[in-house]
Amino acid sequence: MKKLISLALLLALLTLSLASCGGSGDTPPGMKLLSDKDKDGFLLYVPEQYTTFYDETTGMMLATLSRLDTTSISGYTIYPTESSIAEYVAAHFDLSDLGEDAAPVPLDPALGQSSYPIVQEIEGRKEAEPLYTYEWEFSRGETVYRTMQVYIPRLAEDGSEDLTKGVAVLTYTARMTASVTGLVAYTDHLEDFQKTLQVFCFTDKLDLPAPEAPTPIDGMLLASDPKVAGYS
Repeated sequence: MKKLISLALLLALLTLSLASCGGSGDTPPGMKLLSDKDKDGFLLYVPEQYTTFYDETTGMMLATLSRLDTTSISGYTIYPTESSIAEYVAAHFDLSDLGEDAAPVPLDPALGQSSYPIVQEIEGRKEAEPLYTYEWEFSRGETVYRTMQVYIPRLAEDGSEDLTKGVAVLTYTARMTASVTGLVAYTDHLEDFQKTLQVFCFTDKLDLPAPEAPTPIDGMLLASDPKVAGYS
């Protein structure tokens, strides 16, 4: 697919150098841990000025900057049944999930993909983790927002992507419409998401069980996707 716009390409270049993940697990300076390393199987840090929320039931992680600036960073795990990240996104991407008043804003491309390696150190060895980035814009009223979503699949022993082990999904969303001071939140806080990506890594717990769909109940339909939502 076509390359992402220049901001995403710049992000790709900057993320080639990652911090070490193994060993002490010390929190990087200026950051705080958002994930539960034992439950989620990865370390997701966000800048310490963000307010964080963690849903014990679904494993959904959310960090927001402030009430006035709703820039957010979130994370969760999915267990795709599709054979690739691209197929998963094609099957599940739906702007209507953003709300009835959300309307897509065309980009070039409106939904693009780039793939590039992240080099990280796990248990003393360096591995190249594939990372897929999608970006799109949507509007609510007169305000335009942009979202960048990063998919990081685990690797099997042979180095191939193993989606059955879970895929970490990190999302960055911020306002593209300038404020009265001329601030464009998306570009102004993109460095925050960059820092989050730089220190992200999986922990040693690689075999997290995927949620299973319940036995159907007579007269009822399953409305959620347990592997995505974490509930039925």
